[in-house]
Amino acid sequence: MSVKRRLSIWSKLGIVSSLLLLLVCGAGATAYLKLQNNIAAVDLFQPGEQPSSEPPVDDNSPIDILVVGTDTRDGADSRYGSADDSNGEGNADVMMAVHISGDRQRMSVVSIPRDTMAPFPGCVDAAGGPPWPAMETQILNVALKMGGPSCLRKTVGDLTGVSFEHFMIADFHAVVDLTNTVGGVQVCVNKAIDDADSRLHLPAGNSTIQGEDALAFLRTRSAFGDASDLSRIAAQQGFLSSLVRKIKSEKTLTDVPKLYSIADTVTKNVTIDKGLANIPALLQLASRLKNINPANVTFVTVPHEPYVYDPNRVQIQQEPAKKLFSTIIADQDISTSVNDKGAAAPGQDISPGVAPSELPSEGAPMPTAVSVPDPLTGQNADQQTCQSASGFK
Repeated sequence: MSVKRRLSIWSKLGIVSSLLLLLVCGAGATAYLKLQNNIAAVDLFQPGEQPSSEPPVDDNSPIDILVVGTDTRDGADSRYGSADDSNGEGNADVMMAVHISGDRQRMSVVSIPRDTMAPFPGCVDAAGGPPWPAMETQILNVALKMGGPSCLRKTVGDLTGVSFEHFMIADFHAVVDLTNTVGGVQVCVNKAIDDADSRLHLPAGNSTIQGEDALAFLRTRSAFGDASDLSRIAAQQGFLSSLVRKIKSEKTLTDVPKLYSIADTVTKNVTIDKGLANIPALLQLASRLKNINPANVTFVTVPHEPYVYDPNRVQIQQEPAKKLFSTIIADQDISTSVNDKGAAAPGQDISPGVAPSELPSEGAPMPTAVSVPDPLTGQNADQQTCQSASGFK
């Protein structure tokens, strides 16, 4: 499987609580300036585009952020593939619509498959060529490469109806550095993985991974479930949930040196919109997330079905997706629908420290981790799940 088909994406809570350091001020003016100089920023809107809604009026307003992982291999990431694989903006390999509630008690994270077919609104060319015309249907992940982050934000916004106030774009290197900084993230698989493509090698049961191993876990497709992007999304949600728990349980937000390291890592490896590209704005965002309980962080995958013209692609299921995003736009709690009835999530809910012998035998059905009304699947961040591995060799 081509490396270019995979990516990584850690999470925005890693981003966010890292942002929280953004400055418990213990770092001082020199560190403040260093972090500010790390930040790469681009326009939120396409040329001539007008905001579809008013910006948040105060710190009690809900906020929506498009978090994206890109498969670009430019610069520091060239070791993950040749320049021909991807360059410039790269394609969007991971897309998550993140909603922070107005009361600062909840966060929902909706994963959107990279292979989703969707209307393309037309955008300026990111490389300076002629504008890209609107198209009835285009694979969603190329919008980033075609028109840059503002084009992808517009495309996903039109598809979901969400008015994203901000975006964050990250690359491969962010995962490697961030997981090294936090000291690794615990993951669980129900049987051993030996994936030559991604170089992911894990025993059955729990493992703590970081650096290149964490990147391999997040970008492999052949190691999980049916080797599709949808199975990979489930593994990513489990990983991000574990990252959230680690940051919370180890009191990272009170460890100023570690927080500074996280903030330095994140600000060096993400591109954000200009409205967020300053320390006070990042501090405000961090303050909105610091008190959210992992039990109130809900990961789901957007309702989807095989694309009518190509079963290797997916399309959004209009009515269920409309209901989901309408709930989010109304700032209502989607986690209240998480229950034990509905579509089974792709992981097994387990307690920390489960031994491989306690896992289901090969071929046995995986117990439900989290369920939400059909056809949504996902989990809350306080749940440790064990991923169903394909054992691909």
